Amino acid sequence: MTTATFGTNQVDWEQRLDFDKLRTERLAKLKAELATSDVGALLAFDFANIRYMSSTHIGTWAIDKAIRFALVTRNSDPIVWDFGSAAKHHKLYNPWLDTTTAEADADPHAPHHGAVKPRLESGARAGISTLRGAFNPDAGIADEVAAKIKRELEKFGLLNEPLGIDIVELPILFAL
Repeated sequence: MTTATFGTNQVDWEQRLDFDKLRTERLAKLKAELATSDVGALLAFDFANIRYMSSTHIGTWAIDKAIRFALVTRNSDPIVWDFGSAAKHHKLYNPWLDTTTAEADADPHAPHHGAVKPRLESGARAGISTLRGAFNPDAGIADEVAAKIKRELEKFGLLNEPLGIDIVELPILFAL
């Protein structure tokens, strides 16, 4: 008889880590806390918070750059904005960003079974933040970030609700 080895490597002959369960339970905990809070949505720029929220990662090289951002609302599952090639990667390898448990986030015309439904729009989106001030303010990136967030808050009926933010650069805060 063999003994299961619960390492970080997955194999097809043993049930080791259940990553779908991990993602589902983390998001459920986050959304439960959000539901009992005074905020309508959470905006994250910190990599650890984005990873917890969306189960996405692009490597540690950019962990202190604040270039990517993610939003989860009371009425939607996480949306991640990342630079183009990373957004493409998420679209290819993070299929959970294309499904939702939130009715307001679901594609009303797509067939679905059970609680998980196809999303109307993918949760993997192209977009970057101000990279800790590396971009000239005249480039308008802070305004673009604010416009992306505003669009989602409007879409999910949360524009007038408080927005929780983990860390933020001042140009983005002023643009919001």
